[in-house]
Amino acid sequence: MIDIAHATDHDIHENVEEFRAALKAQEPKLRNPTIERVLLAVDQSNQGRTSERFASVFARTNKARILLIYAYEGVRNSECEKYLAARAQALTEADIELEPLDEPIRTEHGLRSFEQILQTAETKECDLIVVPAPYLDDYVKLGCESVGVNLDILMSRSNVPLLVVRDPKIDPEESLKTVFLLVTPHSNSADIPAAWALKLAKSEGILHCVAVADPSELKELGEIRDLDIAEIDLKIAAGLTHPKTAGLIGALQRQASERSLNCHVSVHSHADLVSLMKDDNDDSRLFVLGSSTDSESLVFQRIQTLIRTSRNPVLLVTKSSRNDTVTL
Repeated sequence: MIDIAHATDHDIHENVEEFRAALKAQEPKLRNPTIERVLLAVDQSNQGRTSERFASVFARTNKARILLIYAYEGVRNSECEKYLAARAQALTEADIELEPLDEPIRTEHGLRSFEQILQTAETKECDLIVVPAPYLDDYVKLGCESVGVNLDILMSRSNVPLLVVRDPKIDPEESLKTVFLLVTPHSNSADIPAAWALKLAKSEGILHCVAVADPSELKELGEIRDLDIAEIDLKIAAGLTHPKTAGLIGALQRQASERSLNCHVSVHSHADLVSLMKDDNDDSRLFVLGSSTDSESLVFQRIQTLIRTSRNPVLLVTKSSRNDTVTL
């Protein structure tokens, strides 16, 4: 609050603008996602074991069960089944609870691999899907047997949050210490990805909210800004004519503080995003994005680019995510 007795006209104008921004801000009720069943897809890729470690972290943290699936196409393959059994045994020996899963129909005209994953996630009411994606020589080695070959279809059709694991060297525990949340007015229901970002970020870690604005809006703002929780105010986001974004940032700041998370906010243009994820090679982090179900949309294409250029894991959260029922 300003001191009216000593305030200049500029001070009063700034204070009024902040008040107006606060009034416009529409703070959402963030929901706490539940994780009871994690669908883990394997494909013998070099990031498959990293996918297992991510799924195991989620299972232990949330006392959840893992459903293990090897979604390959064609007739039953003894080598693939042997690999699946070995991974199931390894998870069981690591004290991870596995939920029994009916074997997909292995016939010449059976379900496609992506259909096996999506159908299993739906019928078993899974809360999260963890999949490995091609990296380096895996794409060439595995070909159509790689889960990552069907990544675009999984992205566009999944109604369940989809964690894409890229680099086999990533440590899940380290990547969850810094969670990047991409907030854009073009994303579907940004409050749902925000709730997942809060859910997965480790206590005492960092939640970095990357707010995306059009270049014209950034010009009005003056310059790209990088702020921490002590500096951000609602005027910055609401002043970009996005009161929902302003309210979301306010909610994230408060709840991050309650969870002992350090909350940072950056404002970037669309053009910065690919560069932002290309520059992540020195640090482990998790990216959380709201996905688009329209494979022809600019948002979907941008998400594809972000995933392809990042070595770090990316969580795609759809608008229709079913486990958004408990207020944080």
